[in-house]
Amino acid sequence: DTAAVSPKVSIERVGLGVFGGQPTGGSAKLWIASNRAVQAAAGYLFDSYVVVSTDYLFHYGASADVTPYFGVGMAGFIPVKSGRADKSIFNFFDDRDLSAGWGVRVPFGVEWLTAERRLGVTVEVAPGMGLLPRAFGSLQGGAAIRWYLD
Repeated sequence: DTAAVSPKVSIERVGLGVFGGQPTGGSAKLWIASNRAVQAAAGYLFDSYVVVSTDYLFHYGASADVTPYFGVGMAGFIPVKSGRADKSIFNFFDDRDLSAGWGVRVPFGVEWLTAERRLGVTVEVAPGMGLLPRAFGSLQGGAAIRWYLD
């Protein structure tokens, strides 16, 4: 009789902060291992949309002060007002008011952590592809600053 063994996932550290760029808003990061993390963000896109994203990240050289990473994730795009300009470069939704969409993203970045590991600064670019309500290209990126809790 053998028991099924599942890998243990635990939250090692939590970071909360802000993200500036495309989109701009709040950011959270949960370290689940020394080289893996889950990040989530909610922010405002330049053309009246709220973007909510979550990513699974793989960090390399996680013991160093500066660590590069890449990941896979998804993003949801939610309009916050109707009557957008038809010529908008961010009008992903076939000119329909109050339609929402979602897609996939592949973030690449680098994070710098202070010696005490309390403050982190991240620079990231995340190319992606919208899948619903129709296919479209997406490019997000910017910088985040997070305070890590004990």
